[in-house]
Amino acid sequence: MNLKPLFAAALLAATSAPGQPPVKQPERPRNAAVDNWRAGYMQATHRPAKNGESPLRVDFETLGEVTDPTKMPPEFSEARKAESPDAIKENVLSSTAPTCEFQLDTSKGAYLLLPHLTMICDVVRAAGIEEGGRLLEGKQR
Repeated sequence: MNLKPLFAAALLAATSAPGQPPVKQPERPRNAAVDNWRAGYMQATHRPAKNGESPLRVDFETLGEVTDPTKMPPEFSEARKAESPDAIKENVLSSTAPTCEFQLDTSKGAYLLLPHLTMICDVVRAAGIEEGGRLLEGKQR
């Protein structure tokens, strides 16, 4: 006798009885990992990497003591054009989340893959470039 159809029917009847309101799932706190992942994806699709190199990789040492926006190094200006304002907003939003859980398989120890780091690093670089540019323009938050 095959009990799978009977078990499925009993389970369905127990979870959705006619005339009963649906079972409400407990609300979980917002996870910063999801916001960070979304921000990273937004940045990656806004201005994709060419030849595996992000347009946001600039050497902040080249900026040095520059305080005049007209003397900004060309690679810094190009990087500033590559920023995604929406990605920066998502990254800031992630800092207000009560939890941050990337659900990584830590059983791999030192061989654990961290695929989210590259995307998050690009968003953080974009935020740094944006703030550096704002300071050069004399705009402070």
